[in-house]
Amino acid sequence: MTLFYRVIRQSGRACAWALASACLMLACNAAQAQMTGPEGRVYDVRTEQERYTARFQPGGAYLDDRPRTGRWQFDGRTLCMLIAAAGPQAPEYEVCTPWRDLEIGESYESRYWTAQGGPAHITRIQ
Repeated sequence: MTLFYRVIRQSGRACAWALASACLMLACNAAQAQMTGPEGRVYDVRTEQERYTARFQPGGAYLDDRPRTGRWQFDGRTLCMLIAAAGPQAPEYEVCTPWRDLEIGESYESRYWTAQGGPAHITRIQ
């Protein structure tokens, strides 16, 4: 009976260890997915005033085809973009938006992508 009890007890520990490991891996994968952010992605942005393609380069460089450049930062929850001045008519501005992880082709509406807080339609295209 003692041998049987030891086998059951060890099997129970092994099962508990396997279950805990699986849960940890799932949590890590979910956190990793959340932390992906915009790096390497391209978005079509439509506002009331303009339409442009925004590119989030590795290392924090921002480019779009208006043409504007800048920097971006992502903390796992919030994307902040500092868009450089493009002359006196288009000054530098910074916007921060709660992160929305989109698949290619998915869209959403936001008021966080424009300097004035106007509506913008954001579609991930790459």
